[in-house]
Amino acid sequence: MKATLLILVILVTSCTDTKNKDRNINTPYSDKEINNHSENANTNNIEIRLYKGDYGWGYDILINKKPYIHQPNIPCIEGTKGFVSKEKARKAAELVVIKIKSNVIPPSLNVKELDSINSL
Repeated sequence: MKATLLILVILVTSCTDTKNKDRNINTPYSDKEINNHSENANTNNIEIRLYKGDYGWGYDILINKKPYIHQPNIPCIEGTKGFVSKEKARKAAELVVIKIKSNVIPPSLNVKELDSINSL
């Protein structure tokens, strides 16, 4: 019984994300965190491409020059509404890049996060 408990404790602690251990999943990223990471957005072969689509602004995220995310509309919002500005799409894409670099998979966004960076 003690051995089973010990193995369970080892497994749980080894799967813990230590880089972001103090970050609550509901804690939005600040503009400072986004800007600090966005300056290095291309350092790990991650590229953001912004584009104007039929319904507003969207973004693509490429890793090693290969498409990883194609986001023509605002994530977590029903329908096909795109971002109203290039800047709002850029901020959302930069937040996704932060999540990718922090090994948050899938790097999905929620309404609270988008609102906190003024991308809604």
